[in-house]
Amino acid sequence: MKKYLLWISVIVLIPFFLVAQDSVETKDDIKTTEQEQKQDKVEATDTQDSQAKDSATVEEKAAAGALTIYSEPDSAVLLVDDVAQGKTPMTLTGLSVGKHVIMLKKKGHFVKKATIELSAGDDKEITLQLAKPGTLTVTSEPSDAIIMLNKKKVGSTPYSSSKLKPGDVSLLLLKEGYEKQQQSLTLASGGKDSIHVVLPSVAKSVETKAPKKEEPQKEEPEKKVKDSSKITAILDKFALGIFVTFSLVILIIELAQKE
Repeated sequence: MKKYLLWISVIVLIPFFLVAQDSVETKDDIKTTEQEQKQDKVEATDTQDSQAKDSATVEEKAAAGALTIYSEPDSAVLLVDDVAQGKTPMTLTGLSVGKHVIMLKKKGHFVKKATIELSAGDDKEITLQLAKPGTLTVTSEPSDAIIMLNKKKVGSTPYSSSKLKPGDVSLLLLKEGYEKQQQSLTLASGGKDSIHVVLPSVAKSVETKAPKKEEPQKEEPEKKVKDSSKITAILDKFALGIFVTFSLVILIIELAQKE
């Protein structure tokens, strides 16, 4: 009898077990559905952000103005933000709003760089000048003097260079036993300059600048006369004082005798 009761209990519990299993599967399905919905929302948000960025970029490019670039001399290779564009003169459109780095290159000239800033609707024109190297020749007396160009040692005299950048140049010559000599000059684009510098020796300079010994100054006759006059005046005052004193003493004595 007990055996039959056990089997009956098992058979009665089977439906409850199946219902519980279905409930667990249903909960798992609900969780999976919720996760899929969240993932769909995230993907939709990312898509909207990407579309908004693309739209903003298109609007920005559409709002940018045109830029025309000339160079002296022309036919220089033009690069904008390190991207080759062609040769000058050139008009560029579709540039984004903001700052751009312009670079010009031409054989036999120094590279020219410039930074420009474009605003919405700008229509700009710029002209950039490319400089040619200048030539400088330096000689000195005596020769073999050290040369410093813009505080940088470049050699010794006689010296010549044809690859110098145009502009202000500071020249300093140094040689042991001689005074240093400093000069300034402006080197033009493609220009040629020469300069000759004489360095004075230190011995001659010291000789020239040595202070002269001061000779004792002779007293002038007028000064002596003035000093003598002062002494005479003092003596006269002293004699007058003695006379007045003596006179008062005699007067006092006479008054005493009368009494």
